[in-house]
Amino acid sequence: MLNYAGIETSPVLLSTISNGIPIYPTITGLDYVIAKTEIKGNTVLLDATEQNSHLNLLPTRTMNWYGIEMTENNYKKINLSPKKKSRINYNIMAQLDENAILSGQCRAFYSDQFALNARNSLLNKADNDIVQMLENKYSLNHINQHSLKNLKELNMPLVQSFSFDKTDNFVELVGNRYYLSPLMFLASKDHPFKQEERFYPVDFTHPENRTYRIQISLPPNFEVEYLPERNFIKMDNDMLSFSYVIEEQNGNLILDVKKEIDVTVILPEDYSYLKQYYDTMLEKELEKVVLIKKS
Repeated sequence: MLNYAGIETSPVLLSTISNGIPIYPTITGLDYVIAKTEIKGNTVLLDATEQNSHLNLLPTRTMNWYGIEMTENNYKKINLSPKKKSRINYNIMAQLDENAILSGQCRAFYSDQFALNARNSLLNKADNDIVQMLENKYSLNHINQHSLKNLKELNMPLVQSFSFDKTDNFVELVGNRYYLSPLMFLASKDHPFKQEERFYPVDFTHPENRTYRIQISLPPNFEVEYLPERNFIKMDNDMLSFSYVIEEQNGNLILDVKKEIDVTVILPEDYSYLKQYYDTMLEKELEKVVLIKKS
């Protein structure tokens, strides 16, 4: 169709992730076709079967390292791994009341791969079903005022907003001290890299950037006894990075967290650094702020 419209286009054959990577010449190991064209000198990959994708945004199932572009007289390898970082930004404005109950508003901005995956999971779902899904995912009991912006505007970030209240899951009273999880429902509970050694690469499929900006206002009669220390981690060659900064300003806790993955693949020889990175990051995310009531 594109060729008919005067846009020179070639098919790219590939093997989906679930189909594996062909090692030897094969006529059955390639199970998927996408399109490749050039726009103003830039390579553009397209998947006509994915309704929520757009230019150079392929579904995860297709990002299996390399494809083979077929032209009339030749063929060549095409890199299917995206170079652009997919981004997700969380902003939370929350309030802690005198009974240590949290309420607030959360807004998430999804771009590129995160937006594609979110649109695929949210499109055509009833609002009540989405709210229930969020309550289960985040262990929240009262989500309301849920909204989605740019759900069908594929060239725009997808924006998801909701309010939450009557939440005491992230504050624990021990003696006369309150132990607050400042990342609340966005804190990681675990990570997948448990084994001591790995003999195969770790494939993240795409580079990514995750940022968290959380502000929690405290009651006037609460004061901070302990704040977690700042932490900055960078893996060798800047493949992964993590930053965690929390401070108190005028009765508000302000937390900024940033996680970046700059590569799509981590090789086995770098696995020990990857495991250490995730161990350290998880430990920091689970640290508590200690609060006490003024007498």
